Amino acid sequence: MQGSKLEELGDFLADQYKAQTDEKKFKERKYKDKKKKAAQSAAVIAIVMKRDSNESVPEWEELAAVAAAVQNMWISAHANGLGGYWSSPSSIVGRPEVLPLEEDEHCYGLFYLGKHQMPEVPRERGDIREKVRWLKEKSESA
Repeated sequence: MQGSKLEELGDFLADQYKAQTDEKKFKERKYKDKKKKAAQSAAVIAIVMKRDSNESVPEWEELAAVAAAVQNMWISAHANGLGGYWSSPSSIVGRPEVLPLEEDEHCYGLFYLGKHQMPEVPRERGDIREKVRWLKEKSESA
């Protein structure tokens, strides 16, 4: 989605937030943020999976492939100086007035893409040996 579709998307998401949120929990700031976030993006990409009609692989593998594709978009965006994030608003799923889908397609969220003004944040990843546990035969030493 680009251009005027971004404004339509923002209006839709904000209106859905307002309609689905209890009056006591409703926050005007959040409503306004939802309205403008889409319009601030260069593009919003719908993350949609069309299930293999033959079901030749398990559905979870297809979903994992979708997630890997989104990760690749994220890496490519970052490499090109762009920012992006995956958001999964429940209000977008199955809403043909916003996102026309075929019967065998399912939306898993939106990927917001655009330029950002955030400074690069160095991150400590830690030692991989603290995060991985190798299972070995009993005769091998750990």
